[in-house]
Amino acid sequence: RSATINNTVTGVYNIQEDGDDLYNAGNPSVFNNQGTFEKTAGSGSTNLPGFPLNNTGVVAANSGTLNLSGGITQVTGATLTAGTWQASNGILNLNTAITTNNATVVLTNGGQITNFGGLATNNGSLTVTSGTTLTLPGSLANNGQLTLGAGGTVNIGGNLTEGTASTLEFDVGGTPASGSFGHLAVAGTAAINGPLNVSLANGYGPVSGDSYTIATLGGPTGHFTAQTGLAP
Repeated sequence: RSATINNTVTGVYNIQEDGDDLYNAGNPSVFNNQGTFEKTAGSGSTNLPGFPLNNTGVVAANSGTLNLSGGITQVTGATLTAGTWQASNGILNLNTAITTNNATVVLTNGGQITNFGGLATNNGSLTVTSGTTLTLPGSLANNGQLTLGAGGTVNIGGNLTEGTASTLEFDVGGTPASGSFGHLAVAGTAAINGPLNVSLANGYGPVSGDSYTIATLGGPTGHFTAQTGLAP
């Protein structure tokens, strides 16, 4: 089959089965996604062999595995350059080890992106929330937005460096006992810079005297340039 598929800004292309989808090995045109391209059913893998994806909208893996095996325009070397990429209760396979993120990435409800554990630089927006843990064995330089959503955890085995253009956000969505708040653990040093934002989530209102440990840092240096939201 030879075709170019254009999913416009208001369009939703929904996949609800496993197996090969949009197979076009003989003449790999392109899937242009400006809207939402999502997998919402099927516990196995949906594959896009031989069909490159050009995503300037949202790609979401909400069930099973969405395997973008035909290539991605927004992947250059080991850099995810643009677009919004979401994994919610599913696995998004970019088929490339990503070390630099310039895009918008959201990991929620236990969702994961394969080959994302080697992330070393975040220049875009990275959100980890709602029962999801992202473990980075090495160091992370954050020059963008790093959000620890309610119930989200980021574990960094090396050092964390917050750049001058970075923002670090923690969301609180429940009592201290509930665990419904963002948590950052850095085994090495943490060079602090940029603003800190602490926000409420899930309609929660804190009670006087509540205490949250939102970050454990091996050796913090520096200071936040501003603090917004709840007082730490």
